[in-house]
Amino acid sequence: MARPAFNTLAEQRIADIAAHTCDLPPVAEVPIEHFRRTATDSWNLVLYLERNLNRANIYGTAYDRHMARTNKMILLSLCAAFERFLKELAAICVDHLALRVLDNRLDVLSQKGSNFAAHFEARTLGKAMCESVTWLDCDEVNS
Repeated sequence: MARPAFNTLAEQRIADIAAHTCDLPPVAEVPIEHFRRTATDSWNLVLYLERNLNRANIYGTAYDRHMARTNKMILLSLCAAFERFLKELAAICVDHLALRVLDNRLDVLSQKGSNFAAHFEARTLGKAMCESVTWLDCDEVNS
């Protein structure tokens, strides 16, 4: 079966998503401040949408459906912010302990060369080791 036709402009817009990035804010240097900023931005989005959509003439069913989806996306944003906080905190711990710890405590951060190399420009051992890890395994995070 042939691939269904898709709007070329839409394809280009999807491809451009990866280029829609910007530098991290200055608060990103302090993990808890970065988390607070991201979490606050997420909560403010909910308040903004509720405040402004309540003034508009909208259909209740559509509003409920779209707000439910928006709330799910915001919850995922909060989870991602917390995961980033854990990674940033772990990176700082590795940076402070790496030169002082000569036992096997850092062995739990096992890396593949390709993942590690992609984050090596982070300029610190902790960031390079922790950024390349997906923190979805609770046992690994606890270790």
